[in-house]
Amino acid sequence: MSRCKNVFIAAIVGGLLFLLWGAVAHMGLGLVDRTMKGLPNETAVLAELSANTPLPGMYFFPYADLSTGDEAVLADLEKRYATGPAGLIIYRPIGGEMMPPSMLIKEFLGGFAACAIVAFILGSLPIGMRGGAVMCGLFALAMTCSGGWSSHVWYGFPLDWVSDGAIEAVVGWILAGAAIGKIAGGKAMDAC
Repeated sequence: MSRCKNVFIAAIVGGLLFLLWGAVAHMGLGLVDRTMKGLPNETAVLAELSANTPLPGMYFFPYADLSTGDEAVLADLEKRYATGPAGLIIYRPIGGEMMPPSMLIKEFLGGFAACAIVAFILGSLPIGMRGGAVMCGLFALAMTCSGGWSSHVWYGFPLDWVSDGAIEAVVGWILAGAAIGKIAGGKAMDAC
């Protein structure tokens, strides 16, 4: 079997394992979701958001345009940050369907793309199932230490969210890495 075919098959299997593990992690174990809370007085808060936030986006507050270099603007922002609420809202004015098939397809495609890259790399290394699982699990842990931890440090994401995300990523990559290592690891080096 050519390396290109091994990479493709490994990416499909890895992407499917990611999707299935994600369903188990979220729906079965409640990972990550357990840290999300409902807004107190949701009706009033959503009415204010709807009236004042017409565009979808990620909004950080308190906020100020610091591109002017105005020291007074920075001082005011620092005061508002120290004394008032601070946070991050990911907002869509119209939420849409809760879990349409397109979301699952997009989630699979992201996992497939990541697994294709990993399969291409692991295909050039003399590793098998165990090596793929260990290597991918360790890389997932490293990515979580940088990305997930930074979300906690800079934006206040709860530590439970970071640790649950780490569990989801590490286990997902161990599963996908084992399959990728088995299918594509150490196979022939012919070009794709």
